[in-house]
Amino acid sequence: MWVLKVFGFVVLLASCAHTDAFIQVQLKKSLDDSWMIILKEAVAKAAHRFNSSLSTHLTPRFEEFKYLQHYTKIGIGDPEQTFDFTFNPIYRMVLVPSVAHKKKCGGTFKAYDEPSSHTYQDIHESFVSNEGFKLNAKVTEDTFHIGKLNVSDQSFGLITEGPCRKSVYDGVIGLGFSKNHLTLLDNMSRLGTINSTIAGLYLDKDVRTTLGGEVALGDWNRKLVKNHDLIDFIPIVNTQIPAWQIHIPMSFIGETQISFDRYAILDTTSYFIDVPAYEAEIIAKEIQAWNYDGNLIVDCDRTGILPNITLVINQRNYTLQAKDYVDHVNNYKGSCIVLIRSTKDKVWTLGGAFLGNFYTIFHYETKKLAFAELLPKNQGNIAQITFWLISSLSIFGFLQLIKW
Repeated sequence: MWVLKVFGFVVLLASCAHTDAFIQVQLKKSLDDSWMIILKEAVAKAAHRFNSSLSTHLTPRFEEFKYLQHYTKIGIGDPEQTFDFTFNPIYRMVLVPSVAHKKKCGGTFKAYDEPSSHTYQDIHESFVSNEGFKLNAKVTEDTFHIGKLNVSDQSFGLITEGPCRKSVYDGVIGLGFSKNHLTLLDNMSRLGTINSTIAGLYLDKDVRTTLGGEVALGDWNRKLVKNHDLIDFIPIVNTQIPAWQIHIPMSFIGETQISFDRYAILDTTSYFIDVPAYEAEIIAKEIQAWNYDGNLIVDCDRTGILPNITLVINQRNYTLQAKDYVDHVNNYKGSCIVLIRSTKDKVWTLGGAFLGNFYTIFHYETKKLAFAELLPKNQGNIAQITFWLISSLSIFGFLQLIKW
């Protein structure tokens, strides 16, 4: 019995030495069912596909088509009001719909009712945001409940006016830069909840499951990343905007150059990679895709022979295979959606089709980010199972010590 007790003590020490210094937030994901509408209509008009032009951008009815969305549940106030939040590096603040905004829009999203919370505080400020879409909001404060963690005096924008958008989440946790108000990370650092203003992001891209990955607050999760020594941190190029913007000197599809001297922002609320129309035409030509109302469609059986897409960032290549930029799981009569589409902007938007292939690290103090190589999914799961096994053995060992 003494051997078991000593073993329990050793395991307990080992698990304490490997305690993670970050808050781990598990994500869920949901597939936008508009994909079937797009494919059915595109197939019906397939006879005219070679007459389509990418000079016409997304039609209004498809502008909000995000495809795959990641979110988690977070509570606000006392008594607690629960919302589905997405984490997005475009926005500078936490944004939550007000009751007035919900009444205007209708819909199924939840709204924050400030009089119902005993911990609500009105800061008597307002702001107008043009991040993603234009909205009016007033600045308020309340306690946020992330799992068992309470984050007091968290400022957020209570949306009073804005577009009525369709999404699976209610609010947004901004991971961008804010000059006037404390972000969630800034506030957690002020409270001593985390030691570093670093965030890690893993978006699970398997459309067959609802498991959405995770967000790490306070550090990044080394259990999900391979080749730690090879991680390259990329400086952001514009510190005057909330979004994380990087420089893409060149990009290629196969041997064909797509772009030269472009900039890109990161957007976790969309699964698409948005590129300027001319560059989308280059991609469409190389993969023999046709355009339907701004969405690219390809024959699914050609996915295995389509060329890779490579982005050159900070003198390093980041490569997507066809299985990364074409949804080959969801299809209709052999037609698949390409997760790249045209935009009126000159700036690229890197959504989940890109981000889902890497572990993204946001380092706020140095204003740099990294796209780290993910461990194969089964190895990442084994690492997490090992962690929980050690934790369980630690508890068992601790109970044995009590009896000792």
